[in-house]
Order: sequence, then structure tokens, then C-alpha cells
Amino acid sequence: MDMYAARLRRFIRTYYMRRAGSCFDMASRNHDSVSGRVVIGFEIQADGTVHDSSVVSNSTHIDTIGACLASQVGRWRLPPPPADNAPLAMSMPFSR
Repeated sequence: MDMYAARLRRFIRTYYMRRAGSCFDMASRNHDSVSGRVVIGFEIQADGTVHDSSVVSNSTHIDTIGACLASQVGRWRLPPPPADNAPLAMSMPFSR
């Protein structure tokens, strides 16, 4: 499982973190200083699709950032988890 977690972190950093950062960028247009942490919870299915992405916590207090991130995560296609661990519940922190 540790090998899968390391592979997953690398995959997310490589393919999705820049797009997720755009959620903070968009909010910066309407708010002078955007900072804080948003945690998104989700499930990775056996085929690598993501289901049930939702905001677990949001210290920015800007709902549009959480909604944007949950939407982004919901569209992710990830490496499938080991067969005996699917679906796999995860959470991912995003911060600025």
C-alpha cells in the first residue's frame, strides 16, 4: 500500500496540482488575499475513477474554492488501487 500511496502522490503532483491551483487563482480575483487550507475527501474506484469528492474542511472560508476543488478532484482519473483495497477512501489537502 505504501508503494501505491507514493505512486499516487507523484501522479497527482505531475498531472493535477497545477489545475487545482487554478481554483485559488480564480478566487484571488475577487478576494484580496486568499490563503488557507482546503481538504477534499474522495473515493478511488477499482478502475481509477474518483467518486464522492466533497469538502472535508475549508479554512479559507471561501466556498467557491472548496466547490472548485471538489469538482476538479471529481474529474481525476488515477492509477487503480490494489484490488483488495478498492474502493479506497482518501483525502487530499490543498493550500496557499
